[in-house]
Amino acid sequence: MPKCNQKTPLCQCIDLKTGDLAVGVNHLMNHFEFQRFELEYSTLEPEENRRLCKIGRCRTCGQRLCIGTKLAPQNTVSGLLEEIYHWMYRMWDGPHGPLTGFREAFLALFRESDQEEVVNWLDRRYPLTKEGG
Repeated sequence: MPKCNQKTPLCQCIDLKTGDLAVGVNHLMNHFEFQRFELEYSTLEPEENRRLCKIGRCRTCGQRLCIGTKLAPQNTVSGLLEEIYHWMYRMWDGPHGPLTGFREAFLALFRESDQEEVVNWLDRRYPLTKEGG
């Protein structure tokens, strides 16, 4: 996985890299306060080292906690957007949680220069209903 570009220190309450997985998961589930999603990318075209992260802070120490995934490097634009959409959807509140603000948060991941292409894909793939969701 590529090196994270975040400069904010990580939570030190537990050893998230080499410690017990069950303890780490428990800590994330009980102490993660969501802040935002971040997408590290250069282009929507196929490229290496893209990362998608759910960023939050530890309710105990106040430092950064994150859950991330490396995105497929040789994906089509549509495949990349689908991968990002589904990972973010699962990390949002799951399929049963409220999706208020999801579309806006998804669009906010992308640079202004990519917004039109992403909106067009989103409108084709996941059009808004008459109720606005």
